[in-house]
Formats: sequence, C-alpha cells, structure tokens
Amino acid sequence: MPHRRDPTGALPLSALSRADARTLRTLELEWPDAVGLLARVALLACPPSGDDPAEPALAMVRAGIAAYRRARRDGEDDLARFAAFVDGITLALARRHQYCVARALTEPQRRVLARRLPPRQTYSVG
Repeated sequence: MPHRRDPTGALPLSALSRADARTLRTLELEWPDAVGLLARVALLACPPSGDDPAEPALAMVRAGIAAYRRARRDGEDDLARFAAFVDGITLALARRHQYCVARALTEPQRRVLARRLPPRQTYSVG
C-alpha cells in the first residue's frame, strides 16, 4: 500500500494480509478517502498502548475491512458497503472513542451516510 495514502503514518498498513490489502484497495477505488478516514480516526482514537503500539489502529482497520467485505459478499449497494465500513471501524473502537469517527468524517462522507438513514418518522407506530 503506497505511503501517499496515509500521510499521517498512523496506520500500520504493511501489517495487513494480502487479502485485506486487496480489499482496502477496492474500497479506496469506491470511496477514495477511505484510508484518509481511517488515518484521521487513528490519530484521534487509537493511542499507542502495550507491547504493540500499532495494535489498536490495526484492529480498527481490520474490522472496517471485514465489515465492508461482508457487505460486498452480501450484494449490498455502494452506500450500504460504505456504511458497513464506517460501522465496522466504529464498533472496533472503545466506547469512549467512538465519537471520533463522526469527527473524522469529511462533509461529503457525512452527506453519503445521511442518505442511508431511514426517513424521520413523525408518527407513532402501534
């Protein structure tokens, strides 16, 4: 994975398996700032810890890739695949750091995810 995609150096992309690296490249083709989102989240929410300082960021990256891969395998549309990726990285973070994903999203990414939300229900059901 070229370094130019992660100018922050916060992501241990060289530790990814070939399959994960290939999936990440596909994700980047569909959503060009996906690695940028991962890098921004890693800077905000993945402080180095323990014996392997890159492990929290690597776990987050792998979780996002796995969620995206499942959505692709299930035949989900493009927007649903991106939403699955964002959900995957969010759920991989400690609860106290999950808000960092929202802070790291770009405005275009926010608009895309907003289109995936169900319409606001203004009536009572039941």
